Amino acid sequence: MAGQHHRICNLSLSRHTSVDTSQVGGIRWLDLDSVEQRYLLTAAADSTLEAFDVLTCFLQAAAAGSGQEQVQLSPLFTVKRGHPAAHKYQVTSINWYPVDTGLFITGSADQDVKVWDTNTLEVACAFSCSDKVMCTGMSSCGSHALIAVGTKKPGVVLADVASGAFTHTLSGHLTGTWAVCWSPSNEHQLFTGDASGEASMPLQMASAF
Repeated sequence: MAGQHHRICNLSLSRHTSVDTSQVGGIRWLDLDSVEQRYLLTAAADSTLEAFDVLTCFLQAAAAGSGQEQVQLSPLFTVKRGHPAAHKYQVTSINWYPVDTGLFITGSADQDVKVWDTNTLEVACAFSCSDKVMCTGMSSCGSHALIAVGTKKPGVVLADVASGAFTHTLSGHLTGTWAVCWSPSNEHQLFTGDASGEASMPLQMASAF
């Protein structure tokens, strides 16, 4: 316990790696894949999307040694606003598909949620919401393919990647939902937080998806 506390107190930025990003606005969201734990997605306020292979960068830095120059981490891909499928406004959330890095999900202030094919950088399916999207999330243990979507309006909507349609609207908040988090052990349990500072644990226990 003391050793863990010491490591936490001595956390610092890496001196051996740097990130080469073309994003102009602030970074709104990060997500590291849970399959290989090496691919990092970033979403920016200027609507730019990028992915980085952090494992390769760390291995290169370790091989170079502490006396060498920094290893620069370049994006595997970049989607900027000029891309035909890019979001019109800032991207507010980005998530890997839980069991496959061949797909990832984005939500935006343009009111759209998009499911992207990682290999082609084309949109596999899209959902149009009734207000600005504040957050998105998928269950890492679920047998379903539901995206929980929080917007500036009260309630959470569930979008089904398999059917390409909304399936449920979950009530419980009086203001917009700013955060969603599925339970890592219960595919029907969803935690949420809203604009007023209220957290709901859980918002719903639904078993008939």
